[in-house]
Amino acid sequence: DELPAAYAIETAGNELMFIAGPLLVAALLLVVPPGYAVAAAAVAVTLGTAVLVTVGPAAARPAATGARGGLRDPATLALLGIAALAAAAYGCLQIGIVAASRSAGTAAASGLLFGLLSAGALAGSLVFGTRRPARPGRLLALLCLADAAILLGGAAATGLVLLGAAVVASGLASGPRDALQQTLLAAATPGRTATFAWLTTFMWAGYGIGTTVTGALTGPADGGGPGFVVAAVTALAAAALVPATRRAGAPLLQVSGKNG
Repeated sequence: DELPAAYAIETAGNELMFIAGPLLVAALLLVVPPGYAVAAAAVAVTLGTAVLVTVGPAAARPAATGARGGLRDPATLALLGIAALAAAAYGCLQIGIVAASRSAGTAAASGLLFGLLSAGALAGSLVFGTRRPARPGRLLALLCLADAAILLGGAAATGLVLLGAAVVASGLASGPRDALQQTLLAAATPGRTATFAWLTTFMWAGYGIGTTVTGALTGPADGGGPGFVVAAVTALAAAALVPATRRAGAPLLQVSGKNG
């Protein structure tokens, strides 16, 4: 019954890292050559790995009787597909932000926009963590559709102020969406840690495809329009997969159904 809050905190932690990392690099570049920033990244990876290997394994929850899970389960595959499409949309959005900033003549503004995107996702995931969704599938679809509409608005935005507002709004939708899709995946496949290995694979594959396609569609003279439009189409495709995840929400509803 604490899964939504747990994954909201996990998503918020990721967004904090996306905010803190670029700020740390910018601070280092003020006083040391770029190579030292790369060295700092190596130190961070080493410290993170050391923490991971020294923490004892969490007690795995045994798989529920009759739980299917895995890549043979249509609901699990749909959730993994949504995660891949969400990561692809994020990759498209990154290309769009860089292109829009360059087109506006202030390439450095892309860093600020990335920070605003993460700040929006941080706020959205924290708000999501305070609530227990009564209809998680419907909420997931609404968040995907809202993100698509916001991204289309970002494609039409003129000026960095409007673009920044669209980026923050996209983060507000994508933060809780990411937390919710992980919550549903965990509820659908209790105790199956292999499923989350597949989650990482699907997300990085989607991210790579999204950045590759959008990079190919964005020319040197283009603004952020292609990136935002492709990201919106990808978010719509994620929403189209939501009906196939209906069974995944059942375990979560059994826990939270008394509240809604």
